Amino acid sequence: MDMKQLRYIIAIAQEKNITKAAEKLFISQSSLSYTISMVEKEIGKPLFIRRKNGVDLTPAGEKYYEAALSITAIYDNMIRELRQEEKEMKINIAASSVWGRKLFSELIPLFRRKHPNVSFTLTQAEMFYLDAELKDETIDFAFLSFSPFDKLTSHMRILRNEPLLLAVPAGHPYTEENTGSVITPGDFVRWFADDTFLLSRVGSSNRKVAEHLFEEYHFQPAAILEVNGLDLTRTMVVSGEDVAFLPVSGCEPNDHVRYYHFDPEIYRYNVLFSRSSFRSNQVKRAFYEFVLEYMESKGQFPRI
Repeated sequence: MDMKQLRYIIAIAQEKNITKAAEKLFISQSSLSYTISMVEKEIGKPLFIRRKNGVDLTPAGEKYYEAALSITAIYDNMIRELRQEEKEMKINIAASSVWGRKLFSELIPLFRRKHPNVSFTLTQAEMFYLDAELKDETIDFAFLSFSPFDKLTSHMRILRNEPLLLAVPAGHPYTEENTGSVITPGDFVRWFADDTFLLSRVGSSNRKVAEHLFEEYHFQPAAILEVNGLDLTRTMVVSGEDVAFLPVSGCEPNDHVRYYHFDPEIYRYNVLFSRSSFRSNQVKRAFYEFVLEYMESKGQFPRI
């Protein structure tokens, strides 16, 4: 007796007709008749009374049918539970920026040492493209960037403030004037009024912080060039033509670029988005708590 035989007998009992049961099961009538004879031979009693227009269950067939229903129900429930457990051992994460990607590469190896059976999928895309998935909660967690002027939802938790630095080509006259790492509002307005600023997409966290700074400093850039992507922005600064606002996670030491912190500091939020139902899953709840503990242990971003 196997699960296939049980399902075949159930189909015949419910259809009360071997031909119709075969059609329902997408097998030949002869194959189904062979299965009946095999099962009847195994238990030593007939399961069905053959009639002109179909079949009826014998007393032995009634018992077999009831048992088959119970056994297949238990089996199907077990399969559902196993598949659910497998699904619950998968964590779907998205990152909208470089800091999220870097954090992911740090966190996952450490977390999997404690939970080796957990698997992950990572999606990296701009916030613009993740918006629908966040609203539909088709992802479990997301590492996102927001400006201090954005409204956060109850599903979002600020992990830390990430400073935005002014990236200036090493050949810019200001780098000779200021060999330190801090720029004042007065210096910014005086030295960079004629420069082209590389800014990210309108509506992005970096763009909002930059626009707020321009408004606060009563500053009007000579020109703005929209560039999407921190790597490309940094490369263009290195080329020696333009300046940009880069988050600390997007700054890499280079002899051809200088980074300046603003005084007072300007920054964006690094945010953890979590699906509303994550707490009902032990593994996902453990990952959430692990992220918070890890961030607490690391503290703020190092100063560049």
